[in-house]
Amino acid sequence: MLARYLCRFTLMLGLSISSLAYAQSTPAAKPEKPAKPIKPEVRAPAPPESDAIRASARAFEAAFNKGDAQAIAALWTTEGDYHDEAGDVYQGRAAIADGYAKFFATHPHA
Repeated sequence: MLARYLCRFTLMLGLSISSLAYAQSTPAAKPEKPAKPIKPEVRAPAPPESDAIRASARAFEAAFNKGDAQAIAALWTTEGDYHDEAGDVYQGRAAIADGYAKFFATHPHA
């Protein structure tokens, strides 16, 4: 009977020592850092010319939807040039108006 107690004692002692050794070899869990508060995005004010650019884009859209080549050409400077997706270059308002007039004639539902 004494042998059985000694055996249990040895087993318990061994388990205690091994759990102590494991606990010391495993790094302690670090507490999580608190989440940083989300700051609202701060945007720089829009440059003053951005309103003019938007207005010009709206004017182009309206003229294009009407198929008005003259109104589109009026958005360019007198010496302005337009390079289309095919690589053709139109120099000056008259050439730009002609180019858009031909486009609208070819694509009436654009």
